[in-house]
Amino acid sequence: MKPIVLLYAQDNAGLIIPWKSGVIFQQQTGGYSCLQDSLEGIFAPLDDFAGHAQEFTRHFTGPKWGGNCSNGIDTETADFIDTTLARIPGHAQIKVDRSKLSESRESWIYVDLLDPTSTGILEGFTPCKAILTWPNSD
Repeated sequence: MKPIVLLYAQDNAGLIIPWKSGVIFQQQTGGYSCLQDSLEGIFAPLDDFAGHAQEFTRHFTGPKWGGNCSNGIDTETADFIDTTLARIPGHAQIKVDRSKLSESRESWIYVDLLDPTSTGILEGFTPCKAILTWPNSD
């Protein structure tokens, strides 16, 4: 069995990049559904995201989702995420993967890292897929 890092107590956002690291990263997702998503990879914290995590929580607990976003997101939410990320220095090159909207949910968004070095914390990475994750709103 591979070791597991539980991200539940993490109070910031980060990226899980699929990688044969031997380590599984697990997050509680889907709002009040409290799903347990996990992925083998590496975790890159996004410290500059801290001030914007509340915007994500408000979006997913507000009238549109009511804290129950566990069966995919729509293009309106993908646009909201892309727009919010674009306002954070170094995060404009993180874009919601539109081919994975049905698999994304609160606190577990499939993204494309178009320029990983733009984050300021990743070097030597080429464009790749990742999961954007942050504390679940439950």
